[in-house]
Amino acid sequence: MIRNLVLSKTKEYLTLKGIKPTKVGKMIMFTCPFCETGTANTIPNSTTLNCLSCKKRFNLIDIVKKLENKEGSDDEIIEYLKELLKIDGVVTKKEENKEKELLAFYKKSEFDLVPVAVICPYCSKGVLTNGAKCLKCEGTGNYGKNPIEKAWTTKSHKNKEEWGQWLSNELNLGVKTGKISNITVVDVDTKDIPKELSKWLSIDNPITLTQITKNGYHFFFKYDSDFPKTRIDEYKIDMENDGGQVVISPSKTSLYKRYFVNLQKIIEMPTELKKILQDKITVPRKTHSEKIKEDIQSENFKINPADFLLKNNNLEGCCNASFIKLGGILRKNLNIKQTAFVLQLLNRHLLEHPMDDRSIDSMVQELDNYIVFDEHELAHEILEHIKEVKEITKSDLELSMLDGFSKGEGKKRFNKTLQYLLKEDKITQRGKHIKLIEDLDWTDTLINEGTPVGFKVPYFHDYAYFCKGDIIILGSQKKYGKTHLAMNMIKRLVKQGIKPYYVYNEKQGGRFAKIAMHLGLKEGDFWKARCSDPEGLILKPNSVTIYDWVRPNKKEGFARTDLLFNDLVQKAEKTDSFLICFVQLRRDNTFFASDQIGQDTSLLSRYIYEKDNEGTYTKFVLDDTRERKFSAHTIEIPSVYNATTKEVKLIEELDEQEQKQIRKKLEKEKK
Repeated sequence: MIRNLVLSKTKEYLTLKGIKPTKVGKMIMFTCPFCETGTANTIPNSTTLNCLSCKKRFNLIDIVKKLENKEGSDDEIIEYLKELLKIDGVVTKKEENKEKELLAFYKKSEFDLVPVAVICPYCSKGVLTNGAKCLKCEGTGNYGKNPIEKAWTTKSHKNKEEWGQWLSNELNLGVKTGKISNITVVDVDTKDIPKELSKWLSIDNPITLTQITKNGYHFFFKYDSDFPKTRIDEYKIDMENDGGQVVISPSKTSLYKRYFVNLQKIIEMPTELKKILQDKITVPRKTHSEKIKEDIQSENFKINPADFLLKNNNLEGCCNASFIKLGGILRKNLNIKQTAFVLQLLNRHLLEHPMDDRSIDSMVQELDNYIVFDEHELAHEILEHIKEVKEITKSDLELSMLDGFSKGEGKKRFNKTLQYLLKEDKITQRGKHIKLIEDLDWTDTLINEGTPVGFKVPYFHDYAYFCKGDIIILGSQKKYGKTHLAMNMIKRLVKQGIKPYYVYNEKQGGRFAKIAMHLGLKEGDFWKARCSDPEGLILKPNSVTIYDWVRPNKKEGFARTDLLFNDLVQKAEKTDSFLICFVQLRRDNTFFASDQIGQDTSLLSRYIYEKDNEGTYTKFVLDDTRERKFSAHTIEIPSVYNATTKEVKLIEELDEQEQKQIRKKLEKEKK
């Protein structure tokens, strides 16, 4: 995708080099740089060029090598062209590899990152300068280096996929300093490092991880609790420790991209350097009471399990069960929201390796299976009645439910049920009047709305971001290899240590099993079950499921397609599952009920043949992507099917020689 975008800039490159191409319709024509006499032109819908005289076929990479005598790989030329032509909005392979290297280093270092805003909050377009002034609208406000997440000191983000998602959304990355990331950062806000510190704080010969910023440097040392988060004015140094964060590469502030001198090991601060810095700190030491007050305000602390004789076993063994049992006890006297709040507090501050927030939410929902309340039927009747009448007095409700005023056990039963509904926030009572609570689940957070799936989605990982609760719709014609493709996806998931669920909707005579065994899959690699009615599909929590293939029931046809897939989306969201649904296309490769399908999905794609009735060369056409990694709306991903091995591979997964041969053959067939 990046390659094709850069290669499509032939006209811009030629103009820059003083060669004036002419445009005839959609075709660009210019003097061939190889024979220097013939006329070259672009082949429609292709990045390939053709000389009418010497018959040579070439592309922009070939032109660059010819005109500038440039040597190097195709990827290096692409990198050069992107910089030369100032092509924004795309990430080259080199930049992508650099980002992957950085994120892998952060993961290995056990950094806890935070998303940082870089877009002006006033015009939503301009990048903020270091002085917090927007270059476009002149708005002011210190947003350039500030985390955008509410209560960011209490949240934890250690997932590489999530970090990559932030970068794709044009956010900066910040690393939390202090114990949470096991780092103390010496932030030198000047290019002139004080002489008495230069022995340890050096750019030419760094002793620890060192980052270059626009105005100075960041020196990373292992966490030292003896340092407060403070400023040393004499040295123009900020000590970033517990409760702080610093913006890190590949982030950009003030139009300046931050970068590390090298990704080296973070060391403990040398004793001599520590003594010099501590002697210059004028902030008085906090008393024990002040420290407790600060921790409560920032919520940036961990309770020591040893203080309570508890064992933190990193969520192995009985930890989840213990949380559920504790939650069950809390639910006896607290409603579901209050229980979730208490469990989240214990999770964040008691466990050394906390569970993610969604895991706690799932546990709390599960608690309803263990709560004993013997008046569910009466509670349901009361809620249904209030829903009909909108508002009612307690006495009228009692008359309606019990056919008169009750005494003794009947009265106790009625009052007990009302107290239960009030506690669970199902109803509200103002004086004598009772109303049903019908409110939305309002939140004001932005970052935790989607948890990355934590694995590479087969074939689409490099083109879009995916979260738990997402659904993919993948369309293909009848007998175009949906089952072959489904088994290939399963194989790729199994290789990542995932045991997926495979759902088929009709008897196939063991066809999928034969394909699976041909691909090297074995018993125990994946679950399988038949489900002919998608409305009856039950998803396992936190599962990855492939449904081959989804079709409406015969009675309703495609009239309720939107409702059918909306139901599947809700099932996936409710169970934090990831669902891949195959559907059938028309003979012209369009979707049935095209105006209803894919409205709530994270990715809508078609798997089609490059040439009718010949399934060797295929392609994925991405028609819609909720959160794409590229700016183009429709993306084509060429692939190839090997009839011998039964494998479906992307062209980009083949070696360079194979890619050239296949592209050459495809271009020849198109002619």
